[in-house]
Amino acid sequence: MIVLFFVALWLVAHFPNNSKEEQVGTALLSGVVVGAVLLIVERSFTTAADRRQTDRAMETIAAPVQRDEGAPPAPVKDEENALQEALAGGEKVERPYLLYEVDTRETRSYRVVFEDTQRDTSRVDAIQIRLRVFVGDGYFQFVTIPVPTPELRRLVSSDRSVTRERLWWHIAKAAESQLTEAIGSKAIPLSDPTFAFEVQVFNLDRAVLAARLDLQKHEVRAGETIYEFVVA
Repeated sequence: MIVLFFVALWLVAHFPNNSKEEQVGTALLSGVVVGAVLLIVERSFTTAADRRQTDRAMETIAAPVQRDEGAPPAPVKDEENALQEALAGGEKVERPYLLYEVDTRETRSYRVVFEDTQRDTSRVDAIQIRLRVFVGDGYFQFVTIPVPTPELRRLVSSDRSVTRERLWWHIAKAAESQLTEAIGSKAIPLSDPTFAFEVQVFNLDRAVLAARLDLQKHEVRAGETIYEFVVA
């Protein structure tokens, strides 16, 4: 508007002979033309300035990051793997942090209770030692040990110092390793622990010898614990 005003004044001053209406019309037309030209020039300058700013911004973004040209960083190594490798090589290494290791093994204490003996009806001539195994106060498994009578008579012979109660104790004790193995392999407890799980004692001669040499005179009594063992 200011530009149009000054252009109009210039035209009126240079065309004094024209009528007032002609002078005003000429001034307005000239002002519009000049104003349009000036607006175009102004927009051109503005566009050029914006383009220069954009170019600078793009140059800044595209500029490569200056990196340290020194030695490359050492690869990160898992601390636990490094510890295991050092231990395998016989080196003594302090743990960089405390490892929480969960021991999935469960240690349980079992006790064997003597029930009684009876004739083994599933065999021609045998005696059956009957045991009950408990874990803590809970019933775990009913166990039977077949003992061939002829072999037992031959091993004991006429040694009257070896009582039946002492023989039953040592034969039941000889079954401990097989009970431990059966528990470790999850062969027992059976789905119904009141069903008998049979254990064979193959080293019967050693059990008889242990009974003969037993200075503590271990003997079984119905309903009493014979021995205890632990399975990890």
